[in-house]
Amino acid sequence: MKLFIRNLMLFTITCLIAFAVLVTIEKTILNNMGQFKLSMGVKYIFMGHSHPQMDYNDKLIDSSVNLASSGEAYFYTYIKLKKILESNSDKKIVFVEFSNNNIISQMNKWIWNDIYIYDRYRLYWSYTPNTERKLLYTKNPEASILCDIKSVVTNVYYIFSLKNIAKDERMGGYLHLERDKTDSLLQASLIYARNKRPDMSISPVNLMYLRKIIQICKDNGTKVILIRSPLHPVYDEFKNESRYEEVLNSQFNDVEFLDLKNFPMINSDYGDLEHLNYRGAKKYSLFFNKLLKEGLLDSADKQKFINDQMALEKWQN
Repeated sequence: MKLFIRNLMLFTITCLIAFAVLVTIEKTILNNMGQFKLSMGVKYIFMGHSHPQMDYNDKLIDSSVNLASSGEAYFYTYIKLKKILESNSDKKIVFVEFSNNNIISQMNKWIWNDIYIYDRYRLYWSYTPNTERKLLYTKNPEASILCDIKSVVTNVYYIFSLKNIAKDERMGGYLHLERDKTDSLLQASLIYARNKRPDMSISPVNLMYLRKIIQICKDNGTKVILIRSPLHPVYDEFKNESRYEEVLNSQFNDVEFLDLKNFPMINSDYGDLEHLNYRGAKKYSLFFNKLLKEGLLDSADKQKFINDQMALEKWQN
């Protein structure tokens, strides 16, 4: 019996050592595969969740790349941006979406609920720092452990088959949205909004990772700018505007903020009340490119510059 127990312990220890070696080798290989290397000439990076992913057509904005991704909390943006900055020595300007729904407690689910761990954490498993891994293990150990095991097995397959998770999947990218449901949503929202109370909650964890994003940019010598992209005037989350402004002014008053929520659009430019469809994205992206070319980032009062140009755009149309 003692011999059996000793052999079982030796077998278990051997398996654990072999697994640890495999994980180390995997991480080394994946970190050297250049998945986060950007094309030459990229100067502007757009990051965040679905709002910027559908709003910024980077083919229409000079020297830019859209790396936003639907359903991405700042926790995962931080992991991704950290690798991008490590993988690209030339300096960039990073625009990070900061919208009304980025502050609410719902963002906690975007970090550690099962669906987001299986969807997001698996993409960045090899690149996740221990501090972030510990947070996931604290909040959702079962899903995190299962995702770890699946990721190890999956990455072995990808490495030895000379394939990898699609770069676009890991990095994000502009999404051409053809949806046009704004009119029907407006009718429904009039009924729904009567009984819905504004969500004034906040997610300290998500906001902490926005601060970490800002800090790694500063440490890297990279300029970071918070931006709010166009939203339909009856977008439901505007109900927490006072709370949103309080967070912006108290926690992020040391970072430049550009507000383009009021960019003039018609209903058919929206896919829904918070996302532009491809028509709206084209109109807005060309406008944003014009802002950059005409000196937005060199302006002493950037918000006035934007407001003046939006007023001109509205008058011309």
